Amino acid sequence: MKKINFIFAVLSLMMFVLFSCNSENPIVHSNEPIVVDSNLFVWRLDTFFVHPYKYFYIADTNNVYIAGTPASVHINNGLIQYINHNDNDFYANCLTGTSKNNVFIGGGSLSSSISKLKHWNGFNIVDIVMPYDSSNRIVRIEPVSDNDIWMSTASNTIYHYKNNIVTTYKLDSSLNYGVIYNDGSGNLFTKFDSYIPGTFNSIFSIYKYENDNWVKVYKDSVTTNSEMDYCIGFGDNKLLRTGKNGIYYFNGNGFLPYLPLSSIFTVLLAGANAQDNVLFLAEENNFSTYIFYFDGKRIFRTPNQYLPSLPNEEIQFKYGRFYFLIDMADNKNYFGTAKLKRI
Repeated sequence: MKKINFIFAVLSLMMFVLFSCNSENPIVHSNEPIVVDSNLFVWRLDTFFVHPYKYFYIADTNNVYIAGTPASVHINNGLIQYINHNDNDFYANCLTGTSKNNVFIGGGSLSSSISKLKHWNGFNIVDIVMPYDSSNRIVRIEPVSDNDIWMSTASNTIYHYKNNIVTTYKLDSSLNYGVIYNDGSGNLFTKFDSYIPGTFNSIFSIYKYENDNWVKVYKDSVTTNSEMDYCIGFGDNKLLRTGKNGIYYFNGNGFLPYLPLSSIFTVLLAGANAQDNVLFLAEENNFSTYIFYFDGKRIFRTPNQYLPSLPNEEIQFKYGRFYFLIDMADNKNYFGTAKLKRI
């Protein structure tokens, strides 16, 4: 009799599990955020007609600057204005500033790979003389103050422009495409990728600026079996990196979980100002691409028509809004704003 009761109990438990898994409310693991369909944002798109690269600078809610070729873009209260570089041999890779009248535009020559740097003072463009060095197009700028900026390049070179003087730093020769940034506490870091010839593998390296030197503080190999992959943006001055189980951030020594996600997500890029305020673009089930928003507890799946194509690293959160670029690759491009409806 006890054996029959035991079998009946096991069958009852199996029926309960099968019913639960097929119901409209499937079991959700407690360590995975719940995904719900909802549009939490008021969206705005401004159209401009130059080819953007991927960087923009939010001076304030009324003044936005976008690096572009053959001209950069200034969006002033919704009015599109174009900044003439006065240089037909200039390709704008990046842009940033410290105010609406102090903007630096970095890039290189269209006919060669040398670096070029320009300054917008609110009225006109001024060229800043850079050291002549091949294969050193500027790809990211990090400002310290109005007349003090750091620049990473497409090679192993870093430039420091301060008070009209440019200092050059050379790192390991195998490095390329540096991404320089400030962690919000005054520490400067730069990330590099070194590709291994004949493979799809690479070496991921991070350097820290200490005592007038760049010191390697992190190194990792990236293969098809690696847990973590490429960088996808910044969250509250933290370098974000995608992985098989979510988004990770660099804490100065290594990478820690920033947003846990199941393997059904492939994160393409992200922006945030805190771990409970994350906007990211991702493929779900390796099939459909959506915009997702994480509020610390739930993931909201939003309509996908707003971001048909996005350059890497460019979702920013400032002044209570998310900002992003949409590169349509046909000279008709969009600058987007997403404001939470509850703000």
